[in-house]
Amino acid sequence: MLEEGAQVGAYTLEAAVGEGRFRARHRAEATSHLVRIFRTGSRIDASTRRRFVEEGQYLARLEHPALVRVVDVVAEGNVAALVFESVEGRSLVEVLTEQALDPRSAADLALQLIAGLAHAHHAGVADGHLVPADVLLVEPSPGHVPFVKLLDVGLAKVTMALEMPVPHDVLYLSPEQVDDEATLGDPRSDVFRVGAMLFEMVARVRPFQGSSEEETRRRIEAAERPLVPAVAGPLAPVIERALQREPADRYPSLESMADALRPIASPAVRARVDAWRDAGSLVADGLARGIESASSAGFDPQLVRRLGWLQLGSGTLNLTVLATLQCLGASFIAPSFCFASILVGVGLAEVASGIRAVMFRDGGWLRAAAWLEVLSILGLGVISSIVGAIVLYLGRRRALPEV
Repeated sequence: MLEEGAQVGAYTLEAAVGEGRFRARHRAEATSHLVRIFRTGSRIDASTRRRFVEEGQYLARLEHPALVRVVDVVAEGNVAALVFESVEGRSLVEVLTEQALDPRSAADLALQLIAGLAHAHHAGVADGHLVPADVLLVEPSPGHVPFVKLLDVGLAKVTMALEMPVPHDVLYLSPEQVDDEATLGDPRSDVFRVGAMLFEMVARVRPFQGSSEEETRRRIEAAERPLVPAVAGPLAPVIERALQREPADRYPSLESMADALRPIASPAVRARVDAWRDAGSLVADGLARGIESASSAGFDPQLVRRLGWLQLGSGTLNLTVLATLQCLGASFIAPSFCFASILVGVGLAEVASGIRAVMFRDGGWLRAAAWLEVLSILGLGVISSIVGAIVLYLGRRRALPEV
């Protein structure tokens, strides 16, 4: 195993901060980071390295205030590691060793935690193995509600890329994961895990902990746990529903669980989470909902994600071409025509997106949506070219000197 002072890529490990985690410093830039070491055994072959780097680079695209961001991927020799931004904070485990949380404080943390997890889900990254040690609390200043930062979101996919066993803590497995710990489940598995952490926040007791690992597994499978304590107050019905044995009996999504938590959370945290959501683009939100709906209908989220990014890229390209060609022609006719034609192009794109959204929501008809995507790309391209050519031709005619 690597120790303090070891070199990992461009980074020098400085201090261990948990199992497989180190604080590190970039040798050239002198910047501080967190490094997660995944493999230090036999040499990693080229195929495994490629899969690991691809998964790591995809995680690096996840940007959300509640996620600790991946800034680099190291895969050389017999070492594989993810490099994160440096975050100073205490883990939820440390906090709960000191005291339980009141219902509002627990709801404040859970609402932020859900926002980060939901963002990852929308990007097609299932977690399925979040534990309290991965939840960091960063205090902005005395008297203010801590910010939540989640570490190692997407860890399971990275470890599977390395053909390693997925790390897990049996205390937080959902019933459907007990028989198959490698499964990521679906968003309802993370609903269960958040429910278990909420229980622990207010009671300082893990809801399914037995005298042995086998006993804990049995309790989870049987949904055998103590009653939600009275100190949970308004959180009690939220925890009860989140910890149902059958996924269909839980909240259908993290967002619906967040809706139940909002009235309990503080106004400051509600405003914080709203600001995070509003800062995201409408296109990303639409893509997110498409991925979630199609995934819950049984489609491959990777395929849905690629389809969504195809839509985003093609739509941007088409609107750029439309605007450029039309403005070239409209400069000879009327600037107002240029603006109006761009609005028409945007409107057509929005209509197509709206139809896709309805199709995803009402049944996830991915194949039909894919054909609609292709047709809309071709249609907008043809419209862009025809309208642009017409206005350009008319503009040039108008610009000819009279004889």
